[in-house]
Amino acid sequence: MANGIQQLYALNCIADNCELTDPLGRQMVEFPLDPMIGKMLLCSGVFNCSEEALTIAAMLQIESIFYNPSYKKKEAQRARLKFAALEGDHLTMLNVFNTFIKKHRHTGWCKSHFLNHKALCQAEKIRYNLKALLGKYKIPIVSCGR
Repeated sequence: MANGIQQLYALNCIADNCELTDPLGRQMVEFPLDPMIGKMLLCSGVFNCSEEALTIAAMLQIESIFYNPSYKKKEAQRARLKFAALEGDHLTMLNVFNTFIKKHRHTGWCKSHFLNHKALCQAEKIRYNLKALLGKYKIPIVSCGR
């Protein structure tokens, strides 16, 4: 518990007296997320990357997006590499989700790329709900790519 309190204090969510800070701490309690991810979302508008932060936050809440059938391991690995980002797994997940949306959430496309369609649909719903929370606090929904 002490580690949790230290983390909230380090994130400026609670004050020295362990009361929620205003507005950050009070806003973060509404996000059903790890506090670091909640703060990332609340700060994302300032950095003009809330679109990307929403997607990454949602993707981090779901089970594995990739599946690896034992009889097609090499093919699955090749498919995964199509989305890989040198910058790391978070941007790989962003690439997967954005392409999933561009491909109109097509089940066949997911299957051919060894992606979990159900998990990606779940991420889309989570993203929608998180976006509504950002809207409640007037966090601008902007993309660093636009």
